[in-house]
Amino acid sequence: FMRPFENAGTPDHRRRVLERLRKTDPEDASINTRLGMTYHEMRRYRDARRALYRAIDIDPNDTDALFCLASVELDDKKPEAALRWYDRLVSTTHDILPRYLGGIAAFKAGQFGAAVERLATVVNEQNDHVDGYIWLAKAQVAHGNHAEAIGALRHAAEHGLSGPDPILQHKDLLVLKSDVAFKAIIGALRTQSDQTKKRNARTSARLDNRTQQPTTRKPGPNRRT
Repeated sequence: FMRPFENAGTPDHRRRVLERLRKTDPEDASINTRLGMTYHEMRRYRDARRALYRAIDIDPNDTDALFCLASVELDDKKPEAALRWYDRLVSTTHDILPRYLGGIAAFKAGQFGAAVERLATVVNEQNDHVDGYIWLAKAQVAHGNHAEAIGALRHAAEHGLSGPDPILQHKDLLVLKSDVAFKAIIGALRTQSDQTKKRNARTSARLDNRTQQPTTRKPGPNRRT
């Protein structure tokens, strides 16, 4: 019932429906959770917290409510509060996501050492987590460890980055731009990206040529009537 409902109508329409449902069944954690998510979408953070706290009171292991509460706190510029919810998620699930998001929350809270610790566990467990490496590099830069930041970016480049933009869009990483190793990483990613674009263009051109070539039918055998 709830999953299709999430995409039904406007957020305010969903809110009204969920408020009515909650009056009929106030002890349903999922209704409170979806109501909190809807308030979050509407940026009504105080109301979102109230509904999500109620969901967790009913079901302390409601991971959807915990994730949403952490998101509410981040969006409301309260990363320290978000970090507490992510830490609680880490204790209730083996999913790597709360550790990754907790690392980002720690970074935004200015807890750069804690961010490094959390993000390092993410990339150690999942060594192709490109975004984890990039955020680890950001945390290392903020923590004053430029060499370690370069190492994290090198790993990101080796594990699937398609070009330099995912790095260059983070302005706090540009403090490394004069570093020879950083320049080499960015240069290699640019070359790789250019080669991929050329290869894709050649493939596209070949496909276009094939579709534009007229097809000729072989004459069939003459039939006598």
